[in-house]
Amino acid sequence: MTVFIVGGTGFIGKNTIESLLNRGINIKVFVRNQEKYEKILSSMKVKSLYSKIEPIYGDIFLPETYIKKLENIDAIINLVGIIREYPKKDITFEKAHYEITKTLVDVSLKLGIKRFIQMSALGASIKSKSNYMKTKYRAERYVIESTEEWTILRPSIVIGKDGEFTKMISNMIKAGIVPIPGDGNYKIKPISVTTLANFISFAVTSKETIKKEYNLVGPKEYTYNEFIDAFAKAIGKRNYIKIYIPIWLIRVSSAILGNLSPITKEQLELLLQGSTYEFDDLKGIQIKNIPIEEELKNI
Repeated sequence: MTVFIVGGTGFIGKNTIESLLNRGINIKVFVRNQEKYEKILSSMKVKSLYSKIEPIYGDIFLPETYIKKLENIDAIINLVGIIREYPKKDITFEKAHYEITKTLVDVSLKLGIKRFIQMSALGASIKSKSNYMKTKYRAERYVIESTEEWTILRPSIVIGKDGEFTKMISNMIKAGIVPIPGDGNYKIKPISVTTLANFISFAVTSKETIKKEYNLVGPKEYTYNEFIDAFAKAIGKRNYIKIYIPIWLIRVSSAILGNLSPITKEQLELLLQGSTYEFDDLKGIQIKNIPIEEELKNI
């Protein structure tokens, strides 16, 4: 089996590639950043698996630059996602979430590739206050309405080595000062990147996941305050203080500072809405739901 993975050089992508290879799946990975791709290869434990990965270069919005290299593909996995926009660089939620998805779905239809795995986000909705969530939802709908054998994955906050959110929290705790938006009592169920990657690779080969939507969260619910404490304990940091910042002040500062703000308006809304779905969607599936404390040992 051979899959084409887009977003494979990112945080979730590189973990997914390792999981796919462990299942004996061949991979064609879209490469935009050569340096990130080379880091993936250098981090692989079994170098003999190099032969199962083929880099695909081109412009993702111009299928003619890579479509001829996608012959004999059995599935497309779209993991592309951003949590911060850079409009001046033409990096927006609309382009990263919806337009790339539409392009890939259209490519799959042209080549007759039926299997399509789409990574969305927990809470994706057209009614959301967040443009992040709205564009994720619209991308979902295009996949569902256009492809034959789709699977939609909606993970909660993903924790793991090299994750942007993980690095941000780790750096604040190590510095000894952790800003807490509001009172910190909103609830989250973060998921381990290893758990998510293993489920993605399982979904590719499993017929039971076809035409299903999965809300993926970790095994334990935390308030944000409890999450910070658990994170600090896992990385061995005891001395730190929490500073509680009024929500209105964060909203004002993010509006003024834009992307210079430590937390954007979109990120704040995602945090405050909580991530507390159950993991019931995976009952009966033999994948370990790894506690984040175990995942954090890797950083």
